[in-house]
Amino acid sequence: MHAPASSWTATRLALLKRAQSQKQFVNRKQFGNTAPRVAIPSLHDAPALNFPLLRTAVPPDSPVLYPTVQYPTVQYPTVQYPTVQSNPFSTRCFQPGAIPYHFGNRGSLRELMRRADRPGVCSLIVGPHGTGKSTLLHQLHREAIESQRSDSVVLHSLRASRATSLRESQVIPETQDWPVVGNAEWLFVDGFEQLPVWRRVRVVAQVRRRGVRCIATSHRMHFGFQSLWRTAVDREVEHYVLAQLLNEHPQTILEAALSSEQWRESRRRHGPNVRESLFDMYDWWQEHEAGYSECTSDPSRSDS
Repeated sequence: MHAPASSWTATRLALLKRAQSQKQFVNRKQFGNTAPRVAIPSLHDAPALNFPLLRTAVPPDSPVLYPTVQYPTVQYPTVQYPTVQSNPFSTRCFQPGAIPYHFGNRGSLRELMRRADRPGVCSLIVGPHGTGKSTLLHQLHREAIESQRSDSVVLHSLRASRATSLRESQVIPETQDWPVVGNAEWLFVDGFEQLPVWRRVRVVAQVRRRGVRCIATSHRMHFGFQSLWRTAVDREVEHYVLAQLLNEHPQTILEAALSSEQWRESRRRHGPNVRESLFDMYDWWQEHEAGYSECTSDPSRSDS
């Protein structure tokens, strides 16, 4: 005997409410007539069900797999931009330490380091403006770093208003006790004449008391210092500096710079100060490079 219609309808309504309350049920129209009419709380709770859309049984602990999309590889064209040569007379090209100091036949770097390697003695590099004092000091500073610990070699550059060591992150700001001697074995001071008198006396006293090796630069001699080196500029030094700046260019450009009216006039005006003459050559290079580029781009002009 079959159950009454009213009883069967009530049973169907109860099953539908149960499936809707769990928000997951099987749709016969989606899965076909062979799908069982049971409510499924979760897909992992029914691993044995073989739905037509599921090719294999789903393990209970299997991760959710997403489809992998393969995008096409796009090859972009390579653009060759023209190479722009920087001006060799820019400040960064001849800042202290950029060009090795030229000793000529007068001495060497090792000789100066040997003479300055005396604990408690202050050595001084003396010379006019723009003659290579800072360049020589920075070169001695690097030489001391190679033979000592990084924290035992300190460089105070008064022109930059800071002190640096081998680690670029270590910067000692200018304070009332500046320059700082601390536990340094080597102390380098660039621009010693810019310190007040009382600070000069204090630095000399600390160097002598703690046995520090001190090398400084100045335009004149100071009390408590011994002369280590005197910088000077002649034709050989001028030729060396320009050759270092123009070493990546043809020899004709070096000859043109040495024989140019701008260089000769600048040397007469600034005297031993080579740095100011290099500043003056910045505009000369801009004009010379523009004319050189026009000649090389037009073969008819280069042949004439």
